[in-house]
Amino acid sequence: MSIARPAALLLALFTVAPATTLAAVPIRVVEDSLLVPDGLDPAQALEAVEELGAIFELYEPVVPWIPGVKLDLEKQLLSAEGPLIMEMPVEGAAFGRTIDERARVTARTEPIACGDLQGVRIDLEFDASSPNIERRIDRIEIVACPRIADDGTVYIDATGSLYEGYLPRDPALNAFNENVGAKALQTAFLKQVPAVFDAVEHHWAGMI
Repeated sequence: MSIARPAALLLALFTVAPATTLAAVPIRVVEDSLLVPDGLDPAQALEAVEELGAIFELYEPVVPWIPGVKLDLEKQLLSAEGPLIMEMPVEGAAFGRTIDERARVTARTEPIACGDLQGVRIDLEFDASSPNIERRIDRIEIVACPRIADDGTVYIDATGSLYEGYLPRDPALNAFNENVGAKALQTAFLKQVPAVFDAVEHHWAGMI
């Protein structure tokens, strides 16, 4: 079931210097506004966002199109409770160089303030992934904040931010291959954020 979105997906790319410590500034950001269906109030919608087991059961990996890169992603849920743990094998090739990696994603939620309202932050941590992923992606943060329009329509404004890894570069790779590998993996996992948004919408639909 698909729920129409009131706003087009906005993708903004920001470039920062390579990080040497825990990244404090995201290098890529995805934003969207999710329309909460009739029958759910903001509190119910936010509670559902925290139900990571249900959301990631519905989540389907998206294979991005990247020029010169061919990737295949899988999803393997290892634990659905306290915290959710998921592995994602990544296979393919980038400009003739083989990609064979495994992301281990640990997901947690935390309440946050969104002005006068309460929101939710989902932290997706990559710190137990294979080295080529871990050194390029530290974490993805998804922030969900409720918004009530003048006509009473309820939205969840969602922002997904990707933070660059902080492990040293691979000395065996030249600058071009290093850059291609980083962009391929970072783009592939950033593209999963809208798919998580879709899973949230499907979860809401199943609650009505």
